[in-house]
Formats: sequence, structure tokens, C-alpha cells
Amino acid sequence: MKSPYRLVIISLLLWGCRAHLAYVNDYPMSNVAFSTRDQNLKGLVPQGWFSSRDDSLTPTLAAWLIKDDYSASISIRELFLDPITTRQVQNEGLEFLARISMGFHSERLTEKSPAWQPTTFEMKGRKFCHYEILTKQSQSRVVVFSAGGRYYECEAQPAQPGLDEKQIKELFRIQQSVLASLAE
Repeated sequence: MKSPYRLVIISLLLWGCRAHLAYVNDYPMSNVAFSTRDQNLKGLVPQGWFSSRDDSLTPTLAAWLIKDDYSASISIRELFLDPITTRQVQNEGLEFLARISMGFHSERLTEKSPAWQPTTFEMKGRKFCHYEILTKQSQSRVVVFSAGGRYYECEAQPAQPGLDEKQIKELFRIQQSVLASLAE
């Protein structure tokens, strides 16, 4: 009699400890495609959003999606790593890359603005690692990943302070849907 209960308990523990997506990727996407400046990645634009044109992108952005009412944006940047750092990321994984990415956002990180620890997840066969930054003004989510032999970070952030928790979660759900639509 103990054996079936033990199996159920072990199954529940394993199910609870499995890696899962931080946010679902079920936001409706439009038929409009966008691509990174170098054409390495292509994806779909979410409904109610638009893709900034190449001539309006800052040099640091590979792609930039903006909500129709300008209240939020999702940006994709290529992370340029030296050969030594590239080998470290290959050996240690995306959590190491996420910590490097956090360093790029250090001006927003203080003792009073905690960043959640990097967490890895997999979606559609691609590995990702995300972390969130919380400040008095806003909350943003950064996801790092590899594609086509390059490294990227994708940041979702409100354009202005004051979004409530439900709106922030919706923004991160939209980001997750954009990431799910990416193809090389």
C-alpha cells in the first residue's frame, strides 16, 4: 500500500519542481512581421503594436516594438561579447549571460530596487533566461537568449510609471509571445 502513495508523492514533487514558463505566450499576434536590423531574427508584431522602422532605430537596438498608444515598448539588442566571455557563456549557460546583462542595467539597480534572480526556461526548443528589475518608477523584464550564433537581450518596459500589476503582467505576456514567434 505504501508504494502507490510514494509514487504519487514523488510525481507531485517532480511536477512542482519542473521548469516552467514564467509567462504564457498566448497573446494574439498580427500578420505583420518584423526583423532585426541584421535580418538574423524575424518575428511577429503583437496586435495593437507596431515595429519601428530601421531609420528610426537607435544604433544600439536590433528591433523595437512599440504599443500603439506609446505606453510600452519591447526592444531587442544584440549583446557583443569578446571571445573569452563567449566561451564562459557557452560553458556556464544563459544565467551567466543574464548576470552580464544585469551589469548593463546597473544604473537602475540599487539596494532599494531589487532584481529578481535570473531564471532559465525553454520555449519551442530555444533556451532563455530572464530577470526582472523593479524600481520606484517601474518594472521591466529582460530576457537573454542565443540565436544564429549571436546573443541577444529582449527588454519589455512601460514607457511611463504607474502601470498596475495586471498591466505589467500583460506586458510580460506580450513579450513572451514575441519571443515565441522568433525564428532565425
